[in-house]
Amino acid sequence: MLSDLTNLPRTIVPEAFFEKVMEVVADIPAPPEAAEDRALVRLEGLGGGEWNVGFVDGRAQIRQGPIEEPTVQVGLSVIDWREFVVGRVRDVVTPGMDKNLLDPRLLVRIFDDREAVEAVREFQGTIKLTVRDPAEAGDYVLYVTLGGQEETREQPATTVDIALDDLASLVRRESTPQAAFFAGKIRIDGDMNLAMALMTLTSS
Repeated sequence: MLSDLTNLPRTIVPEAFFEKVMEVVADIPAPPEAAEDRALVRLEGLGGGEWNVGFVDGRAQIRQGPIEEPTVQVGLSVIDWREFVVGRVRDVVTPGMDKNLLDPRLLVRIFDDREAVEAVREFQGTIKLTVRDPAEAGDYVLYVTLGGQEETREQPATTVDIALDDLASLVRRESTPQAAFFAGKIRIDGDMNLAMALMTLTSS
């Protein structure tokens, strides 16, 4: 049984990953205050596809395939997904962090708070997150689109740029987003409200 996301094999493919996560989340009932919204994860490249996540008929579900107007969309390449989930980003970020943050149940728990989700629905636009890795001379990029609109990668409403080591400090709660921003460790350009809306959803 998959209990967290720290020990996945580096060879795992997206379909097998979501199947394993589904084994864990399938027993989660929807709380009374849960929103019926769903999120969409889109992975591009060899082995990629689309998976939608949320509560269906009172139970947590992860299903393969697209959905219309998802409240939250996450898009990235399979190559960058692998770095986030089983590669470089995971290896740098996870040591010393709260293991509860690696519980796959968090994939559906973002919709537990209907009030927070309804607040996020008011925002529309695509956020481009770039995690810089100077040690490996690489960047890892993902796009988060809010509000049920089409993803706009070429002209994101908001761009967020952070170094991998600084991201690790945030995840380990050695720093806060506000402190990192004012210290110049997070650069946010464009619509600041979109970044705040994403923080509201992920911290609910």
